Amino acid sequence: MPPADQRLLHRATENAPAMFLLGLLLVAGIGWVDIETGPGFRIFPLYFIPISLGAWVARRTGALFFTILASATWAVSNWSWHSSDAHFAANVFTQLIAFGSVAALTAAMRRNYDVAVRTSMLDALTGLANTRGFYDKATSAVDLAARKNEPLALIYLDLDDFKQVNDERGHAEGDEVLKELAKAMRACLRKTDIAARLGGDEFALVLVDGDRDAADRAVGRLRKGFAEATKRRGWPVKLSVGALVLEPVEDGTRLVDLMREADALMYDAKGEGKNTVVVRQRSSQMTGE
Repeated sequence: MPPADQRLLHRATENAPAMFLLGLLLVAGIGWVDIETGPGFRIFPLYFIPISLGAWVARRTGALFFTILASATWAVSNWSWHSSDAHFAANVFTQLIAFGSVAALTAAMRRNYDVAVRTSMLDALTGLANTRGFYDKATSAVDLAARKNEPLALIYLDLDDFKQVNDERGHAEGDEVLKELAKAMRACLRKTDIAARLGGDEFALVLVDGDRDAADRAVGRLRKGFAEATKRRGWPVKLSVGALVLEPVEDGTRLVDLMREADALMYDAKGEGKNTVVVRQRSSQMTGE
């Protein structure tokens, strides 16, 4: 799912109270028209509009609420037109089943949509954000840091000698290496930070409100945790790390430019003999390494 669709979903969720109110007004309006027009005009299918809206916005809660509300409104609107209580009860039950079916289907579609959005933003092997998910979240983090004039650290990781594991022990063992790195990344991050596998053996971290000390601590814990795993499993794999620290993030900063710079720092680390960290700290007063 493209980031634009993800942001659209987020805005729809934020506007849920307004959408819920719109559904209430639609039910009331349709009920009023139903009373005024009488049984000669079959407008009950219009109730499916607020029912679907409520089920989409509020999922099962909305589905149940609007099913009952629409059924009750229809019953009140059509009470005087029925000559038999038995026929009226049967019709109310039929409407309840019809409204409930549409509501349940809509809620299920929303649930499946939410799952599709989440999984489209995740790397299937490691469970970290994939490239799409990373750029969506990290772009928002950079923009927010710029607005608040806060620091941020971007860390780019690449495995050294990873190909040797794949060639000598097979790709299944290589997958285990990637999983262990993802595990080490999670262990050193806060809930607000962002971790991603960008593809192959390249990974990235964004430390929200992360200054130089926070970046040094995170990289240190990550390298230590991963080194323990590689030693335990006998893997000849190390980490080359490029870290870019912005103190603070300035207006107009673009994530794509930061990624290019962090990637270059990572290659500088490889050029220094691998298993190395290169950090660049940048502020409005100074630029240094």
